Amino acid sequence: MGAGFDIVVHSDWGALPAARWSAVASRAGDGWRVVLLEPAGDLTVRLPALSATGRVLAGFDFPIGVPASYGALTGLDGFEDLLARIGAGAWADWGLVCREAGQISVHRPFYPQSGGVKGTVKKAHLETGLGLTLADLRRGCEAGGGEILFWTLGPKSVGKAAIHGLETTVQPLCAEGARLWPFHGSLANLASTRLVLAETYPALSYASICGTKMVDKGNALSLRRLTVKVMESCARLGVELPDPVAARITAGFEVSEGSAKANSDEFDALIGLLGMIEALGRPEVITHEPGPEPVRWEGWMLNGVP
Repeated sequence: MGAGFDIVVHSDWGALPAARWSAVASRAGDGWRVVLLEPAGDLTVRLPALSATGRVLAGFDFPIGVPASYGALTGLDGFEDLLARIGAGAWADWGLVCREAGQISVHRPFYPQSGGVKGTVKKAHLETGLGLTLADLRRGCEAGGGEILFWTLGPKSVGKAAIHGLETTVQPLCAEGARLWPFHGSLANLASTRLVLAETYPALSYASICGTKMVDKGNALSLRRLTVKVMESCARLGVELPDPVAARITAGFEVSEGSAKANSDEFDALIGLLGMIEALGRPEVITHEPGPEPVRWEGWMLNGVP
């Protein structure tokens, strides 16, 4: 059970430091114990340090992969090849978000930097700039929803978080030997690796962990109502909670005592962690290999394996 991993880390990610939170669980007998729930900090330091004490599976709530149709335009061998190149040479501006539609290209695919005058900034500009349809710009694992990776405007956008996460964390960790699921194989094949990185999407775990898909994660009162179900899920998964973490759950992750506002990033860090632990208990996840295009370009969401 768990594909041999000793430590599971889940990080909810945003472009700003305050929006990056990590939850960490370690093996405790036949189950798990949450040992940390705090701001993520520098994971290029933290994760290698953890991997020196045991085999680590680290999940990130941002896209790790690109649409296969876009990948075909790059002329590269696959996502790993692209990942190693971004930020240098012909790919130096890959993560520099375009201010104008005319700047969009294969080597600079993210758009727009800001909203501009209403009606002047459109997703159709991505279609024109890249020569692909909006459907082409979705990965297979995003078929059920979510925003297009290269579109960086709006509350559902993930582009800027992905740029930051890939350039500052995933790229340097892979350069030091970390492996990527599913690009480097199934979890069963990667279980002897000291550090494995994977993409997650916490919302996919809301129904099983929180008892509902409809979660108002910015509202502390709403999150407090989920306490019983989340605690039951922890018991079902064999997850032990230290008192401070249990207190955050019962308080609805309020940003300060008595506040109606919840820390949604802290919430997603923990729910994402529980979703990863749940996924590790499913044999079909451990052996899952999603197919040639996801393995070459697109990736997959660990807690989204069918």
